[in-house]
Amino acid sequence: MFRAARWMVLGALGGMTGCQVQVSQEVLDLSGLDVTRLDVSSVSGAVTVTAGETLAVERSAESGVPGFEFRHNERDGVLTLEERCPLPRTCAVTTTITMPAHLDLSVDLRSGQVNLEGLSGSVDITGEGLTVSGAALRSSALTMNIDNGTVALELEDPPREVFIWVGSGEVNLNVPAGVYLLDVEAPLGELRLVNVVHDPASDLTLSAVVDVGDLAVEGEVLTAE
Repeated sequence: MFRAARWMVLGALGGMTGCQVQVSQEVLDLSGLDVTRLDVSSVSGAVTVTAGETLAVERSAESGVPGFEFRHNERDGVLTLEERCPLPRTCAVTTTITMPAHLDLSVDLRSGQVNLEGLSGSVDITGEGLTVSGAALRSSALTMNIDNGTVALELEDPPREVFIWVGSGEVNLNVPAGVYLLDVEAPLGELRLVNVVHDPASDLTLSAVVDVGDLAVEGEVLTAE
């Protein structure tokens, strides 16, 4: 069952007389919902996903034209979060999600920021101009396709499959030191590998390509306390 609270405020946009901005907010209590995956789709803004005991969603949006609407749907264990914006370039949405760490996540965001913390399910990020950060991640499978932007991830467990492509920008990966099947390229930038060893027979695949920009993969050596 969805429990939702929504409200809307109208105000001046950018201090310009006669131009109104619609501010919409929504809070979803999804603690009783049985899902295995979240799909988030938005034009621009910020998506923050943090591991927690229960599933909850808060969204706020600013739009420059009437008719903006939050939408959500659950089907076959997949919760989809999206919005309707009559004029996409005028809309910016901030989405804050708390969810059990093991749930899978997909984010399709044209431009903005994606912040991840404490997740262990699979992660799939797609966008045109994005800044992606991840901390304390235990995900075994991560896929990211970004036209331009930056990716900075800290993985606490050795990932089984990592596939990252950035057309123009920068990628910094911090992973446990070890042996990986490495497929890493930065043809028009600096490539830096620290404490990671390539072995084509490894069952841990780490593929990262930055067409224009720098790529760094640093293996953290764990020491016994």
